[in-house]
This record gives sequence, C-alpha cells and structure tokens, in this order.
Amino acid sequence: MADRLVSLPPMRQAQIDLLTFAARLRAMLGLLEVDVTRARQIMRERRAEGEDLSFTAFAVACLARTVIEHPEVQGLPAGRTRVLVFDDVDVSVQIERRAEGRLLVVLHVVRAAQAKSPGGSPTRSEPPWVVDGKARVREVLHLCLSIDHDVVDGAPATRFARRLADLPATASLLPDLGPKPSEEGTFAAADPRPGPGAWR
Repeated sequence: MADRLVSLPPMRQAQIDLLTFAARLRAMLGLLEVDVTRARQIMRERRAEGEDLSFTAFAVACLARTVIEHPEVQGLPAGRTRVLVFDDVDVSVQIERRAEGRLLVVLHVVRAAQAKSPGGSPTRSEPPWVVDGKARVREVLHLCLSIDHDVVDGAPATRFARRLADLPATASLLPDLGPKPSEEGTFAAADPRPGPGAWR
C-alpha cells in the first residue's frame, strides 16, 4: 500500500483545538482510583429488572453534582481581575461511532448535566483492592483530573477531588439504595490533605 495523506475528521480537528487551549493552562493534575463495585452491582441488578442505566451517565452525574457543589473548579478567567463562573455544568463525553466505514470518536456535550439523572464507559479495571483488611477483586474507576491553578488553589481542588471520588464509591446518586460503608473499600483520594504525588 502506497503512502498517502488522509484528512483529519472535523471532530478530530476540534479536539486538537481543545487540547491546544488546555496545554496553555497552569494546571494541577491528579489521578483518582475509585472503588465503584457497589454502583456497578446496583446497576446490573436494575438492568436485570428492565431499567435502562448507563455507567457513563452515572459518572457524568457524579461529576456534575460535584462541580455544582464546588463551582469554582469550572471558573474561566475573564481578564486579570475577574472569573466567570457558570450556573450550569456542561460535560463533554467522547463517544465512538462508525461513520464512513470506520470507527470515529465524536464529542457529545451533555448540557446542564447537573439536572439529568443517571440513566459506553469511563476507564475501569478490576485490580485487587483492600477491603476490611483483605485483598479482593473490585471494580475500580480511573479518573484523571486537570484543574486550572489560576482559578483554584490546591486545598479546594483536593476537597473537590475527595467529593468526586466519594459520590461514585457510595453510589449515593442511585436513588433508594444508599451506601453501605462496611462493604466499601477505600480510594486513592480519601485523605483531604494532598500527599506526595496527589497533585503535580
């Protein structure tokens, strides 16, 4: 097969523009590993009963609720003396779709996500997890955070991260079935004080 130039899809061009903008931010970066075994179990049980639940929608709902509680994290600098803080939480989700005979990643924006209910997937794995002093296989959600340090300091960013990890771990946004602390494991951001490697 001869070498050839292939045009980038418009959505890929838009993603490059977004990444170029993000690269200019003075960002704090964080990685959270969240035990979502209980949430996944609840969702499997409800799907078996005929409910249409999406783990991606659940993750988006957890993010939107956390941002509403910590609105400063979605602030946008407006000059040197002001910050624009939005009332609604719009969440961009990447979705893979087949088009023109190939799989393409497209961006879907969930408008006012804080007003939506849970119900594709963020990255998960099933590593050994320490629960009640014993190693068990748990379903773990991996979250990467990037927070603009021009707008938010480390302490509020860590409180945001802690809350963001707590919501999916306890499954508290799935109605009528609250958390059972004795069944929950721990998660990487459990300590509200930033430790080594928590942010960089």
